[in-house]
Order: sequence, then structure tokens, then C-alpha cells
Amino acid sequence: MFSNPIIRQDLKINKFRILVLFLLQMCSMLLAIGICEMNLIEISDIFWDTIPVILIPMLLEMILAYETITKCKEDGTMDLILATGIKPDKILRSKAAVIYGSGACLILCSALLGCLTRVYRLTGEWNQKEYILLNIGACCLQIGLSGFSYWMSARCSNLKSYIRTAVLIPLAMYGIYIAYYWVNQLFFLKYVTIFSLYCQAWFAQESILALIGSAVLLAIGLICFFFGNREFFNDIK
Repeated sequence: MFSNPIIRQDLKINKFRILVLFLLQMCSMLLAIGICEMNLIEISDIFWDTIPVILIPMLLEMILAYETITKCKEDGTMDLILATGIKPDKILRSKAAVIYGSGACLILCSALLGCLTRVYRLTGEWNQKEYILLNIGACCLQIGLSGFSYWMSARCSNLKSYIRTAVLIPLAMYGIYIAYYWVNQLFFLKYVTIFSLYCQAWFAQESILALIGSAVLLAIGLICFFFGNREFFNDIK
């Protein structure tokens, strides 16, 4: 199903990038506790429920998608991998495992640290069960975002086109999603992007909408995987 040598090689090549983002994520979680001690509750929220579970995993997935697929096509490495005789679909599944798994692993680490430090109690609005559900939802969000990065990496042949699609589109969507924080009249923008399916209030209320939103995000990740495979096979024909 997967090629362990390809997975090991991709992880080895990108180990420094993964380590840096992992450390940034851990620092963000620890900053949340420190900032809370200064009674800056609203700011501390950003460091435990936004940066470590949305922004950093999303950034890592974008980087890994480029490094493991687009860059390999760009510098000819993919041709060498294909020449080894490993089936193309097995190669893609292995690379997808690195991309999809990276975000999920970061969130798992964040959730573990959050549970150990009980960071979710900083605002008095969450308990451990709700916090765990929130992180499960974040995993579903990252699977959806990973799928998009994977699709675009298979579609793009160089860094410039990859940035225009796989990087700028998600960042623009996130900017649209949070725009209402600064301009209340734009509240409707909160409901028009992929991030709208990860509404933290749904998890706090244990609403059925959280389950529906997470299921849709998983479906998006799966659909993007198939689109990515199609783009890749069309490219190598």
C-alpha cells in the first residue's frame, strides 16, 4: 500500500523543516500559558487554538507538498523515482501519507501538551472532552487543507505556480474568514470558506454541526487526493 523507503526518504529530507515548525508550535502553546498569566486572555487564545492547530500545520503541509511532489517534478527527481519500478500509485500514496500525516501529527502533539498543561482552562470556557473534540475537528480541517496542497502540488510544475495556488488561495481564504474580527459588518465572510466548517463554537456546544463539518472536511481531503492523482497521471503520460 505504501513504500516505506519513499516515506523515510521524504521525512529525512524534510526533518529540519518539520523540527522547526514543531518547535514553533510548542513555543506557541507555552506562550499561551505565559500570556494568560499577564491576564491577556483574548491574546492567549490565539496561541493555543489558532496558531498551533490551524496556521503551523497548514504551513507544514504546504511546504511538504511542494518539497515531496512539485519540487521532485521540477528537478527531475520524480523521474528517477518512477524509474525504480515502484508503481506510481504507490509512490503517490506514500507521499500523500507524509503530507496528510504531518498536520495530524502536529495537532496530536499540540493536543497532548494542551491536555498535560490543561491550557484549555485558561479562558474557563472549555473542558478536556471539548478540547479533545476541538483537536479532532482540527485534524479533519488539516486533512481537507492537506488534500488541497496535495492536489495543487500534483498540478503545478514549478514553485511560482505552486505559490499562486497552494499557498495564496488558502491564506486568502483564511484572511477572508477572520476579516469580520476587524470589520463587524463583514460577519457573513465567516461562513464562505473551508475554515467555516471548523467552527470552534460547535465543538464547545458539542453540536451535531461539528460532526457534519468534520465529515465534509474529510470528504474534501479524499476528493482532493483523487484529483491530485488524476493530475499527476495526466502529467506523466
